[in-house]
Amino acid sequence: MSWIASTQSVVFGSVIADEKGTISGLIRLGYVNQGNEARTDTYTTALGSILKYETPVWNDLKLGVGAYASQKLDFATGSRFEDKSNKDFLDAKANSFAYLGEAYVDYNANDLNIRVGRQLIDTPLINTDEVRMLPITYEAALVGYRGIEKTTIAVGYIKRWAGYGTGVDISEYIKAAKCSNGVIMFGIKNESIEDLAIQGWYYSIDKMTDVFYADAVYNVKPLDSLGLTFMGQYADFRENTKADGTLSGTDGNVYGLAVNAQYGMLTLGIAYNEATSDDAKWINNGLGGGPYYTSMEEWTIGWME
Repeated sequence: MSWIASTQSVVFGSVIADEKGTISGLIRLGYVNQGNEARTDTYTTALGSILKYETPVWNDLKLGVGAYASQKLDFATGSRFEDKSNKDFLDAKANSFAYLGEAYVDYNANDLNIRVGRQLIDTPLINTDEVRMLPITYEAALVGYRGIEKTTIAVGYIKRWAGYGTGVDISEYIKAAKCSNGVIMFGIKNESIEDLAIQGWYYSIDKMTDVFYADAVYNVKPLDSLGLTFMGQYADFRENTKADGTLSGTDGNVYGLAVNAQYGMLTLGIAYNEATSDDAKWINNGLGGGPYYTSMEEWTIGWME
C-alpha cells in the first residue's frame, strides 16, 4: 500500500509576562489530506490550541500548567462513519479532544535544575516532534547540571508520553512500550573546544531497546562571508526482551554525515544516513521524530529493515 500525506498549518502565538507569572498561548489551524492507494482517502481540518500559565519564582521554585486541545471543524473534515476522517489531528474515534499537556514543578538554583511532571523534552531520541497539531509531551523527572564549564549533564526518567506518533490515540498518555516500566536516560554535552560541540546519550527504553547515541558539530569560517558546518552522528541499538519473553526486534546501527555551507542569506546542505541491522530487525526514532540528518516530516530511516 502506498500513500501520500499533505499537511498545512497556520500558527499564532503570544506571551504575556509580569510579576504575577507568565501566560503563553498558541493557536494553530491545520489541514491534513492523505491519499491512500488501497483504501479511502482521508482529510481533516482542525483548530489546535495551547494555553499555559507559569507562576513567578518563589524560593527557586515555580509551577507550570498547560491545557492542550484540538477542535475538529466538521464542515471541512471527512465523515468518521464513512472512514474519511483523518485522525492525525483527532482522537481514536475521530473526535475533538483536550487534555493537560503540561503540569510540572520546576526547581532552579545555581547550576542545578530539576523538573518533575508533564513537560516538553528535547533530546536526540526523546523530543517534541511537532509535525502535526500539538507537540509530544512527557510524564518525566529530569535533572540538569551546568556546574562544569561549558558542559551540561542531564539525567532523566520518563514514564509515559502523549501526542502524534505515540500510538493509535494521540489524546491519551501511554507507556513508552507495551508493559514498559519507562525510560532512563543520561546525556552529556560539551562545548569547551572553540567551534566544536559534542554530545553523548544513553537511553534504556524498557521492553524495547538500549541506545547509545553520539554526535559532533564543527563550525569553521574560511571567509568572512562563508561559513561551513561539519556534522557526524552514530547510534547503536540493542534489542530488549518484551513482556511476552520475545525480543523486541529493535536492533542495529546508524551512521550519519552532513555538511552545510552558509553564504550570506543562502544555505546549501548535503546529508547522508545509513542504517544497518540483521534480517527482521530495525532501528527506530526513539520517542519522537529522531535525530537523523536525512529525516523529513513524513519519512525517516526509523523502522526500515
